[in-house]
Amino acid sequence: MKKLYQLWEENFPSGSTLTKFVHLICIGKEDFRHHLAGITYFSAHEVVLMSSRNKKSDEMLEKLVASGVAARRVSVDSDYAAVFGKASEEVNGLMNNDMCVAVNVGTGPRIMVAAVEDAVRVQLKGFYSQSDYREGPSCSAFRYSVEDSSSNSGIRMAPIWNTNDPFHNTLISALLEHGDFISERGLWQLVSQLEEYDSGYESFRKLFRHFVRWIRNLPNFEQKFDRGQRFRINFD
Repeated sequence: MKKLYQLWEENFPSGSTLTKFVHLICIGKEDFRHHLAGITYFSAHEVVLMSSRNKKSDEMLEKLVASGVAARRVSVDSDYAAVFGKASEEVNGLMNNDMCVAVNVGTGPRIMVAAVEDAVRVQLKGFYSQSDYREGPSCSAFRYSVEDSSSNSGIRMAPIWNTNDPFHNTLISALLEHGDFISERGLWQLVSQLEEYDSGYESFRKLFRHFVRWIRNLPNFEQKFDRGQRFRINFD
């Protein structure tokens, strides 16, 4: 088994990925950097621009296509219902194994951004409701914004998870609070100290493996295989 892990690290070293990132970006008054810097930072298999047709969206689409990025515009009015419906259609078609949906929450009208984020979460929940707790296809999603900062990349991000599931909420809180790599058993012990969750280790493992499918494709979800398998969500 150790040789298998070593072979994986040699062929797919830390930082490399087979995940396809699809960006959903609402066009707003912000400059091009705030709209497009995340595409360079995370990479992009495809970019979907949510906007009414206007000069700025025309220029942005031309800029992306000229740079070799697969991009298209979805024309939509800037009210919640219209954006939620269009975004739901788009995301439903994107849900597939090894996919990760990246939502730029730093541009566009706030109500449009909220509608896109809600649509992604609802579609993710539907995607996983079709499968059981065993290993299966994995699709993830996260939010990001491009900040006015000279430190590091200026990119801030956060995962999108099933906030209706208390177990998901507890795991996210535990991973963020712990910060560093932690084993499955160590995470179980940490979570078991919280009053929101009380169950045996085998039951925890079953639920945790299903949870990992939600976050496996996140660019800041990391796994190590030395001294057993360990996990963390990295916000450094």
